[in-house]
Amino acid sequence: MDELVQEVSRRTGLSQDQSRSAVEAVLGVLEERLPEPAGSMVDQFAGGQAPQDMAQQAAQGAEGQSGSVMDAVKNVFKS
Repeated sequence: MDELVQEVSRRTGLSQDQSRSAVEAVLGVLEERLPEPAGSMVDQFAGGQAPQDMAQQAAQGAEGQSGSVMDAVKNVFKS
């Protein structure tokens, strides 16, 4: 997550502490609103898990579920 915090700080000019608070707030909202397995993957991504590992995990977890992860992401901020 440190890399993400640094990137937010660089792009916005916010302090490291402010950037960390912003990142934690956004990740918290995403975790709450995304359906599984996407919700739990937010924390894994922030923790540095490789995207290809997450994609494989999502594909395995999505078997038998209707809709796509992209549909879920699109609906996150509609609530």
